[in-house]
Amino acid sequence: MKYMVDGNTHGLAKGLRKAVTDCKTDTEMIRGDDDQRIGISDARILKFLLSRKGALTPLSSNTDEITLITSDTDFAEYCQEFGIPYIKEENPETKNFEEIAERVTEKLRGASTPPE
Repeated sequence: MKYMVDGNTHGLAKGLRKAVTDCKTDTEMIRGDDDQRIGISDARILKFLLSRKGALTPLSSNTDEITLITSDTDFAEYCQEFGIPYIKEENPETKNFEEIAERVTEKLRGASTPPE
């Protein structure tokens, strides 16, 4: 599984990479750089995620679906409506990025553990 953080949660990427092998920022996945000075619109991110889900074009066999990690309530609702996997977290401005990264890591570990 691949994970992507949006502009609101860029600071989580570093902490999540310690536990999740494939976590990138929206700019890394879409543009191939990590220049946060030039943001990417939610519409462009949504289009990218839909294409990776196979909703816009058929998926190739080597394409992984991407789970979005966001603190944006509206964006999380769009993901829910379009069936895009997402994790909604509180705004990192109100909490320590490391603390949130640890909590998200625990969620991801729990999600990848098969039921007994």
